[in-house]
Amino acid sequence: MKFKLVVVMRRVVLPWRKNIFTKRYFEPADQIALLSADDLVITEKVDGLTTEVEKDGFTFYTESLRYVHSIVYDRVPCPRNGAEPWLVCFDVAESGKFLSHDEVVIWADTAGFATPQVMHRGPITIEKLWEIAHFKSSFASDSLAEGVVLKSHKLGVWGKLVVDEFLSEMGEHWRDRPLVLNKML
Repeated sequence: MKFKLVVVMRRVVLPWRKNIFTKRYFEPADQIALLSADDLVITEKVDGLTTEVEKDGFTFYTESLRYVHSIVYDRVPCPRNGAEPWLVCFDVAESGKFLSHDEVVIWADTAGFATPQVMHRGPITIEKLWEIAHFKSSFASDSLAEGVVLKSHKLGVWGKLVVDEFLSEMGEHWRDRPLVLNKML
Protein backbone atom coordinates (compact mmCIF):
# COMPACT_ATOMS: atom_id res chain seq x y z
CA MET A 1 0.00 0.00 0.00
CA LYS A 2 1.23 3.50 -0.83
CA PHE A 3 1.57 6.19 1.80
CA LYS A 4 0.66 9.78 1.15
CA LEU A 5 2.66 12.44 2.96
CA VAL A 6 -0.06 14.93 3.84
CA VAL A 7 1.72 17.82 5.47
CA VAL A 8 4.86 18.65 7.33
CA MET A 9 3.91 20.89 10.23
CA ARG A 10 5.47 22.67 13.11
CA ARG A 11 4.48 21.47 16.56
CA VAL A 12 0.95 22.57 17.26
CA VAL A 13 -1.54 21.90 20.01
CA LEU A 14 -4.37 19.89 18.52
CA PRO A 15 -7.85 21.27 19.30
CA TRP A 16 -8.99 18.41 21.55
CA ARG A 17 -5.88 18.54 23.70
CA LYS A 18 -4.26 20.91 26.10
CA ASN A 19 -0.48 21.02 26.31
CA ILE A 20 -0.05 21.52 30.03
CA PHE A 21 3.71 21.83 30.29
CA THR A 22 4.17 25.06 28.34
CA LYS A 23 3.66 28.51 29.82
CA ARG A 24 0.98 29.33 27.28
CA TYR A 25 -1.29 26.43 28.20
CA PHE A 26 -0.20 25.55 31.71
CA GLU A 27 -3.14 24.84 33.99
CA PRO A 28 -2.32 23.37 37.43
CA ALA A 29 -5.66 21.52 37.68
CA ASP A 30 -4.97 19.75 34.38
CA GLN A 31 -1.45 18.86 35.50
CA ILE A 32 -2.78 17.23 38.68
CA ALA A 33 -5.54 15.45 36.74
CA LEU A 34 -3.08 14.14 34.13
CA LEU A 35 -0.57 12.87 36.67
CA SER A 36 -3.44 11.16 38.53
CA ALA A 37 -5.12 9.62 35.46
CA ASP A 38 -5.53 5.86 35.56
CA ASP A 39 -4.98 5.69 31.78
CA LEU A 40 -1.84 7.87 31.80
CA VAL A 41 0.80 6.66 29.34
CA ILE A 42 4.28 8.18 29.34
CA THR A 43 6.43 7.61 26.26
CA GLU A 44 9.80 8.75 24.94
CA LYS A 45 9.78 12.20 23.28
CA VAL A 46 11.84 12.02 20.10
CA ASP A 47 13.58 14.96 18.42
CA GLY A 48 12.29 14.97 14.86
CA LEU A 49 10.15 16.82 12.34
CA THR A 50 6.42 16.35 12.95
CA THR A 51 4.74 14.80 9.90
CA GLU A 52 1.29 13.45 9.05
CA VAL A 53 0.78 10.39 6.86
CA GLU A 54 -2.64 9.26 5.59
CA LYS A 55 -3.30 5.60 4.90
CA ASP A 56 -6.54 3.60 4.62
CA GLY A 57 -8.68 6.25 6.35
CA PHE A 58 -6.22 6.75 9.21
CA THR A 59 -3.99 9.73 9.91
CA PHE A 60 -0.65 8.74 11.41
CA TYR A 61 1.11 11.49 13.37
CA THR A 62 4.83 10.85 13.23
CA GLU A 63 8.23 12.32 13.90
CA SER A 64 10.69 12.04 11.03
CA LEU A 65 14.11 11.07 12.34
CA ARG A 66 15.73 11.36 8.90
CA TYR A 67 18.04 14.23 9.84
CA VAL A 68 19.95 14.99 13.02
CA HIS A 69 18.28 17.81 14.91
CA SER A 70 19.92 17.82 18.32
CA ILE A 71 20.20 14.09 19.01
CA VAL A 72 22.15 11.71 16.77
CA TYR A 73 19.90 8.70 16.24
CA ASP A 74 21.78 5.62 15.07
CA ARG A 75 19.15 3.00 15.90
CA VAL A 76 16.14 4.11 13.82
CA PRO A 77 14.15 0.96 12.92
CA CYS A 78 13.79 0.06 9.25
CA PRO A 79 10.25 0.50 7.95
CA ARG A 80 7.99 -2.48 7.29
CA ASN A 81 4.94 -3.07 5.08
CA GLY A 82 5.91 -0.33 2.62
CA ALA A 83 5.95 2.40 5.27
CA GLU A 84 7.89 5.54 4.58
CA PRO A 85 11.36 5.34 6.17
CA TRP A 86 12.54 7.32 9.21
CA LEU A 87 9.07 7.81 10.75
CA VAL A 88 8.19 7.05 14.38
CA CYS A 89 4.43 7.12 15.02
CA PHE A 90 3.19 8.79 18.21
CA ASP A 91 -0.54 9.17 17.46
CA VAL A 92 -3.25 7.86 15.12
CA ALA A 93 -6.66 9.31 14.30
CA GLU A 94 -9.53 7.67 12.44
CA SER A 95 -12.09 10.09 10.96
CA GLY A 96 -10.73 12.83 13.24
CA LYS A 97 -11.04 10.71 16.42
CA PHE A 98 -7.77 9.97 18.20
CA LEU A 99 -7.17 6.37 19.21
CA SER A 100 -6.04 5.09 22.60
CA HIS A 101 -2.35 4.35 23.09
CA ASP A 102 -2.83 0.59 22.74
CA GLU A 103 -4.77 1.12 19.47
CA VAL A 104 -2.00 3.46 18.24
CA VAL A 105 0.59 0.74 18.81
CA ILE A 106 -1.52 -1.85 16.94
CA TRP A 107 -2.28 0.38 13.94
CA ALA A 108 1.25 1.81 13.74
CA ASP A 109 2.69 -1.72 13.77
CA THR A 110 0.21 -2.84 11.10
CA ALA A 111 1.24 0.14 8.94
CA GLY A 112 4.93 -0.62 9.49
CA PHE A 113 5.88 2.26 11.79
CA ALA A 114 7.93 2.11 14.98
CA THR A 115 6.46 3.71 18.11
CA PRO A 116 8.24 5.42 21.02
CA GLN A 117 9.00 3.26 24.03
CA VAL A 118 6.58 3.33 26.95
CA MET A 119 8.28 4.56 30.11
CA HIS A 120 5.34 4.34 32.53
CA ARG A 121 1.59 3.59 32.73
CA GLY A 122 -0.84 4.82 35.37
CA PRO A 123 -0.75 7.58 37.99
CA ILE A 124 2.65 9.05 38.87
CA THR A 125 4.10 11.57 41.30
CA ILE A 126 5.96 14.61 40.00
CA GLU A 127 9.12 13.30 41.71
CA LYS A 128 8.89 9.95 39.90
CA LEU A 129 8.15 11.78 36.63
CA TRP A 130 11.37 13.79 36.92
CA GLU A 131 13.24 10.57 37.74
CA ILE A 132 12.03 8.63 34.69
CA ALA A 133 12.39 11.60 32.30
CA HIS A 134 16.19 11.14 32.26
CA PHE A 135 16.92 7.99 30.27
CA LYS A 136 18.84 6.79 27.25
CA SER A 137 16.91 7.09 23.99
CA SER A 138 15.77 3.81 22.46
CA PHE A 139 16.75 5.18 19.02
CA ALA A 140 20.28 6.33 19.95
CA SER A 141 23.15 4.31 21.37
CA ASP A 142 24.87 7.21 23.18
CA SER A 143 22.29 9.93 23.88
CA LEU A 144 19.73 10.78 26.48
CA ALA A 145 16.19 11.14 25.20
CA GLU A 146 14.74 14.61 24.63
CA GLY A 147 12.21 13.95 27.38
CA VAL A 148 8.80 12.35 27.77
CA VAL A 149 5.25 12.77 26.48
CA LEU A 150 2.34 12.24 28.88
CA LYS A 151 -1.15 11.39 27.57
CA SER A 152 -4.53 10.60 29.00
CA HIS A 153 -6.93 9.56 26.26
CA LYS A 154 -9.90 9.66 28.65
CA LEU A 155 -9.15 13.22 29.77
CA GLY A 156 -8.07 14.43 26.33
CA VAL A 157 -5.05 16.04 27.97
CA TRP A 158 -1.40 15.67 27.04
CA GLY A 159 1.88 17.28 27.90
CA LYS A 160 5.55 16.96 27.27
CA LEU A 161 8.48 17.31 29.58
CA VAL A 162 11.78 18.22 27.91
CA VAL A 163 14.82 17.59 30.09
CA ASP A 164 17.13 20.49 30.93
CA GLU A 165 20.17 18.72 29.46
CA PHE A 166 18.46 18.61 26.06
CA LEU A 167 17.55 22.30 26.16
CA SER A 168 21.05 23.37 27.22
CA GLU A 169 22.72 21.39 24.40
CA MET A 170 20.45 22.46 21.54
CA GLY A 171 22.70 25.14 20.00
CA GLU A 172 21.66 26.55 16.64
CA HIS A 173 18.51 25.27 14.93
CA TRP A 174 19.06 22.15 12.81
CA ARG A 175 17.71 23.91 9.69
CA ASP A 176 20.51 26.47 9.97
CA ARG A 177 23.22 23.76 9.82
CA PRO A 178 24.25 21.37 7.04
CA LEU A 179 21.87 18.38 6.98
CA VAL A 180 23.25 15.17 8.49
CA LEU A 181 21.43 11.85 8.12
CA ASN A 182 20.65 9.71 11.14
CA LYS A 183 21.23 5.95 10.78
CA MET A 184 18.84 3.03 10.51
CA LEU A 185 19.43 -0.35 12.10
